[in-house]
Amino acid sequence: RTMKVQFALSVEFYRQLALLLEAGMPLPESIESFGRGLRRSDFRRALETLGEDTANGVALAAAMAKFPQYFPEAYVKMIAAGEKSGTLPEVTAEIGQAAYLDRQLAGIFRDVMFYPGMVMFCAVTLFIGLLAWVFAPFFNVFEEYFGKKEIFSGKSFLIGAVWVNEHVWWCFAVLLAALVIFWWLLDDGLRSTRALLRVLRHLPGFRGVYRE
Repeated sequence: RTMKVQFALSVEFYRQLALLLEAGMPLPESIESFGRGLRRSDFRRALETLGEDTANGVALAAAMAKFPQYFPEAYVKMIAAGEKSGTLPEVTAEIGQAAYLDRQLAGIFRDVMFYPGMVMFCAVTLFIGLLAWVFAPFFNVFEEYFGKKEIFSGKSFLIGAVWVNEHVWWCFAVLLAALVIFWWLLDDGLRSTRALLRVLRHLPGFRGVYRE
């Protein structure tokens, strides 16, 4: 069974690779040394392939480009620039530091948003229930006493409640899907963290953090 690759593991790879390269260890041996310390997984097999490819003369950036699920395109381009300029250890260290800061930022966001997110989910669930099973029946009583004309002239909220009552399970399905996505973004997996970071980069309050 494939082990889920944690974002922290990806961060540690770049940081350890930079240290090994700075210590003078050849690139293929540096990659294989880190991979040997991992449990058997697709990520470890990818590192084994990187070690074999680089030992056969393939550039590290070209080898990493075969595994976009583990190595983002931006990092691969930085690695390619480092190989051309002869500053691969320094560039790898910079990637490790950037990835570490990304992980810290994602962790802070998760810690801050977990409880508000759960409270919001419960509140929306309760609100949908009230609309569907409290206000919608009241609409029928209101319609019986005052007529449709009076309702449509100033009771749009009750009309909305009736719509929710008629589509209540669709509303709960959308809410459940939103909860699943939110829960996935709170996970420390590689893909979920990258998705969360892409979202954060487009939020006004976080743009300044990335520029710094």
